[in-house]
Amino acid sequence: MKYLEKSFKLFLALTLTSLFLTVNLSCSSNNDFTLFIPSSDSEKLTYSNKKGVQAWTFSKKQHLAVSDYVNEQGDGALLLQFTVKKDSSYGKNNSAHIGFLTDEDLNDSGKLEAIKNSRSMVTFSCDENAGSLLTVVYSFPKNETVPMGFFLEGGESVKIHSAMIVRASCGFDFRGEVPLYAFTANGGTISRNLKKADFTGLPSSFNSENTDKSLMPVITLYFKPLDQTEEKISVRAVCGGEKLYIRSPETETQSVVISCASLKQPFADFKLNEGAENVEAVLVSAQDRSLLSTDSTMKNCVLLPIKTDPGLIIDWPQRNWRGRDYELFEWDRFEHVLIFDFADYAIQDDFLRRLAYFTEKKGYRGRLLKDEELAGKHGYNAHDYSAESLASFYNAASDRKFPLNKREILLKEILQANQIISVDENTGRCTPVQGALISFSKEAPSYNRAALLAHEGWHGIFFTNEEFRNVSASLFYTMDRGSLDFLFKYFETYPNLEYDTEDEYLMKNELMSYMLQRPVSECGNYYVRIANWEMMQTQWENECNYIIKTNGEGFTACAELFDQYVNSTWNLSAGRIGLISR
Repeated sequence: MKYLEKSFKLFLALTLTSLFLTVNLSCSSNNDFTLFIPSSDSEKLTYSNKKGVQAWTFSKKQHLAVSDYVNEQGDGALLLQFTVKKDSSYGKNNSAHIGFLTDEDLNDSGKLEAIKNSRSMVTFSCDENAGSLLTVVYSFPKNETVPMGFFLEGGESVKIHSAMIVRASCGFDFRGEVPLYAFTANGGTISRNLKKADFTGLPSSFNSENTDKSLMPVITLYFKPLDQTEEKISVRAVCGGEKLYIRSPETETQSVVISCASLKQPFADFKLNEGAENVEAVLVSAQDRSLLSTDSTMKNCVLLPIKTDPGLIIDWPQRNWRGRDYELFEWDRFEHVLIFDFADYAIQDDFLRRLAYFTEKKGYRGRLLKDEELAGKHGYNAHDYSAESLASFYNAASDRKFPLNKREILLKEILQANQIISVDENTGRCTPVQGALISFSKEAPSYNRAALLAHEGWHGIFFTNEEFRNVSASLFYTMDRGSLDFLFKYFETYPNLEYDTEDEYLMKNELMSYMLQRPVSECGNYYVRIANWEMMQTQWENECNYIIKTNGEGFTACAELFDQYVNSTWNLSAGRIGLISR
């Protein structure tokens, strides 16, 4: 079973490296459990059976080991694998319960006295699961004392085969032969319903907000392997009333990760509607705590990105950002493409405006403008830069001993931390490594954020994928001349652009992105509207009239060719760079 394989691999890895103390529980023939602790002798759990309740208690040494594990990992859970024996005496109401022990339940010798108080438990029907081998993950309560052990109530015909201490999780996993059901500390009922996972109790075992010390968990959907003869598969889901359309990636893992921080109401039922038959597992797990790394000199400035699908970034709630000025992401399907979402244009300008003029602005390329020269100037509403351009900018500043602002220095640290550029410790020279940077801002109108992110996202792929650059070059040379001439005039004339149209590499890159920033159906009309602008008509009447007369057909034809390529290659489309839509 994949989940168990992953857990055992984790156990072996941690044992070998001695990074953490991991606990493995296995069943002996006399129904006791032996607790194995790396580099120590094994010792047995204390077993007791009283009034139909079986209990397994940790010794002080074992309890300390489990506590250390939880402290190191940030969470923990009990994993049990067991069989419900076939028994004709089962009735429909014959249920068993799994729960955690507290000090109050035990006598001085560590044996079960009585389950004195009501508590959350995992419940399952013995009748419905008769003859089945099951795996249950029951997560420990967040920020509470680690349980003293666990008990099984009403499960006389349940045979427990093995147990482990693993990371907390919630959901279900049917990828292997043995089904897995995972629960938060709030417990729940085992159900074979593949269409719903109960995430209402996530705060009981996971962080419920993003702060400088905590991160909300992530939801991972695992799709069935895609047969080459099958069409692309997708699913429609609802979480807390928020509708999600999720497409499967054409990758070996066939999984999609959704950060709870991206959702408006993540602590609710997660329901799979259309396409539920295509999903094999839905599991919640903790976010990587290394993402809390921050710059030591600037408050609330994170260095490492959250890997995510761009479709979630557009409406990512700002209250769930890790920082105040920006949130930093990495495209989950295209490594080392960093995505900044800035709080406003002014902050974005502080980070990137000087870079924009140095890299792309006509009449300014290669220049490092002083702050007084930048005053009153606007870079772009959204940005994109290759690793090469970024390294060149910082090398120019170093060579000329040019004073950069605090946010530009922070950006250099972020680029270095994410291996976009490397910095020589002795000379300070920057070398491009891989990837790209793209950005947009919360200040952009909500109706335009999707187009801005799509526009910049295509640039991110262009910078990092040679085949896509070659395709873009081919389509650049096949576009009709009248449409291309108009586009160049627009690039030169519109105040917020002012591209250097003499740069052929830049023009190939921009043509591609402008063809793909909106759905194909909107492409032609978009440029017809621009051709009717008074500003354009006044200076470029003939070029504008050509677009109006042809109804922008040159742009539509070009956009269709680009759309066909990105759809067949990455399951993306013009105007959509994400696999997830809301």
